[in-house]
Amino acid sequence: GIGTDFGSNVMTSPLEIRRLHGGSTIQLTRNNDATSGDLGSLRFGNENYTELARIVSQQDGATNAGNLIFKTATGGSSAERLLITSSGLVGINSNPGAALEVNSGDSYDVAIFNSFHADGPLIPIQRSGNNIGFLGSGKNLAPSTGGADDLALRSQANLIFTAGGGTERLRI
Repeated sequence: GIGTDFGSNVMTSPLEIRRLHGGSTIQLTRNNDATSGDLGSLRFGNENYTELARIVSQQDGATNAGNLIFKTATGGSSAERLLITSSGLVGINSNPGAALEVNSGDSYDVAIFNSFHADGPLIPIQRSGNNIGFLGSGKNLAPSTGGADDLALRSQANLIFTAGGGTERLRI
């Protein structure tokens, strides 16, 4: 139904625009007990009905778990570009095995961190919400001697360099 108040979550059609508790919801629902497959998608295409981009929700191995997939097309071929799993992991061009996984394929650049701040970039590294170190410009990490175009690494405790499978080589 479209524009109807529903007192329950019983699906009456595959596409519903609902008014629940004063808010509005567009709901795409599949009516079966499958644990995999598409739940719904929003497809973007051209005048030839060629899919150029798509946002898809899929069940993730259970009737109560779903992921979200963003796809784009190049050269007429659609491919998954971003995945948010049911457990909250995010993958860019990958099926993530960590909180964030980025796969650049055969591209040299994996990620670019850019800052227009006068002092340059600063990337905090944290454990349990506390800073344990920083990667950034020399101006940010050693303000009295570093410059905005210098690259600096700072640890809040020991700075340890390892090689050969984790063998400590230098501790500062």
